[in-house]
Amino acid sequence: MMGKIISGLPNASDPGIKSQAGTWKYYRAAEAAPGGNVMYIVMVDPAKANTEYQFLEVLNNTLTDEQKRDPATQEMYKRYAGSIAGMNMLNVSPGGGGGL
Repeated sequence: MMGKIISGLPNASDPGIKSQAGTWKYYRAAEAAPGGNVMYIVMVDPAKANTEYQFLEVLNNTLTDEQKRDPATQEMYKRYAGSIAGMNMLNVSPGGGGGL
Protein backbone atom coordinates (compact mmCIF):
# COMPACT_ATOMS: atom_id res chain seq x y z
CA MET A 1 0.00 0.00 0.00
CA MET A 2 2.76 2.46 0.87
CA GLY A 3 4.40 1.73 -2.47
CA LYS A 4 1.14 2.62 -4.24
CA ILE A 5 0.88 5.88 -2.30
CA ILE A 6 4.46 6.91 -2.95
CA SER A 7 4.36 6.02 -6.65
CA GLY A 8 0.96 7.69 -7.07
CA LEU A 9 1.64 11.01 -5.34
CA PRO A 10 3.10 12.69 -8.44
CA ASN A 11 -0.11 11.81 -10.34
CA ALA A 12 -2.59 13.01 -7.69
CA SER A 13 -5.41 15.26 -8.88
CA ASP A 14 -5.32 17.39 -5.70
CA PRO A 15 -2.39 19.86 -5.83
CA GLY A 16 -1.94 19.68 -2.05
CA ILE A 17 -1.55 15.93 -2.16
CA LYS A 18 0.54 16.05 -5.32
CA SER A 19 2.98 18.37 -3.53
CA GLN A 20 3.69 15.55 -1.05
CA ALA A 21 5.66 13.63 -3.70
CA GLY A 22 9.10 12.86 -2.31
CA THR A 23 8.17 13.73 1.28
CA TRP A 24 6.78 10.33 2.42
CA LYS A 25 9.26 7.86 3.91
CA TYR A 26 8.33 4.62 5.63
CA TYR A 27 10.29 2.26 7.82
CA ARG A 28 9.71 -1.15 9.36
CA ALA A 29 10.69 -1.21 13.02
CA ALA A 30 13.16 -3.92 14.04
CA GLU A 31 11.28 -4.37 17.31
CA ALA A 32 7.80 -5.82 17.51
CA ALA A 33 4.92 -3.59 18.48
CA PRO A 34 2.68 -4.53 21.42
CA GLY A 35 1.00 -7.87 20.85
CA GLY A 36 3.84 -9.01 18.58
CA ASN A 37 2.57 -6.94 15.66
CA VAL A 38 4.85 -5.51 12.98
CA MET A 39 5.25 -1.76 13.33
CA TYR A 40 5.73 0.61 10.42
CA ILE A 41 6.76 4.21 10.92
CA VAL A 42 5.73 6.72 8.29
CA MET A 43 7.40 10.11 8.20
CA VAL A 44 6.33 13.00 6.03
CA ASP A 45 9.10 15.59 5.92
CA PRO A 46 8.51 18.38 5.47
CA ALA A 47 4.90 18.21 6.61
CA LYS A 48 2.62 21.11 5.72
CA ALA A 49 -0.17 22.56 7.84
CA ASN A 50 -3.75 21.89 6.71
CA THR A 51 -2.69 19.02 4.44
CA GLU A 52 -4.32 15.57 4.22
CA TYR A 53 -2.09 12.71 5.38
CA GLN A 54 -4.64 9.93 6.07
CA PHE A 55 -3.49 6.92 4.05
CA LEU A 56 -6.80 6.04 2.47
CA GLU A 57 -7.66 9.62 1.53
CA VAL A 58 -4.26 10.16 -0.03
CA LEU A 59 -4.36 6.80 -1.83
CA ASN A 60 -7.85 7.49 -3.21
CA ASN A 61 -6.58 10.77 -4.59
CA THR A 62 -3.69 9.08 -6.41
CA LEU A 63 -5.72 6.33 -8.13
CA THR A 64 -7.56 6.65 -11.42
CA ASP A 65 -11.25 5.68 -11.49
CA GLU A 66 -10.27 2.49 -13.30
CA GLN A 67 -7.73 1.61 -10.61
CA LYS A 68 -10.32 2.27 -7.88
CA ARG A 69 -12.71 -0.23 -9.53
CA ASP A 70 -10.00 -2.87 -9.99
CA PRO A 71 -10.74 -5.97 -7.85
CA ALA A 72 -7.08 -6.04 -6.78
CA THR A 73 -7.48 -2.56 -5.30
CA GLN A 74 -10.62 -3.63 -3.44
CA GLU A 75 -8.72 -6.64 -2.07
CA MET A 76 -5.87 -4.36 -0.98
CA TYR A 77 -8.34 -2.19 0.98
CA LYS A 78 -9.73 -5.30 2.71
CA ARG A 79 -6.24 -6.50 3.66
CA TYR A 80 -5.36 -3.03 4.92
CA ALA A 81 -8.51 -2.79 7.05
CA GLY A 82 -7.80 -6.21 8.57
CA SER A 83 -4.16 -5.48 9.30
CA ILE A 84 -4.38 -2.31 11.41
CA ALA A 85 -3.78 -2.99 15.09
CA GLY A 86 -3.42 0.68 15.98
CA MET A 87 -2.39 4.04 14.63
CA ASN A 88 -0.78 7.06 16.25
CA MET A 89 0.08 10.48 14.90
CA LEU A 90 3.02 12.27 16.45
CA ASN A 91 4.39 15.73 15.93
CA VAL A 92 8.15 15.53 16.45
CA SER A 93 10.94 18.06 16.50
CA PRO A 94 14.71 17.63 16.49
CA GLY A 95 16.21 17.20 19.93
CA GLY A 96 19.32 19.11 18.90
CA GLY A 97 22.87 18.53 19.99
CA GLY A 98 23.68 15.66 17.60
CA GLY A 99 25.56 13.12 19.73
CA LEU A 100 24.35 11.37 22.84
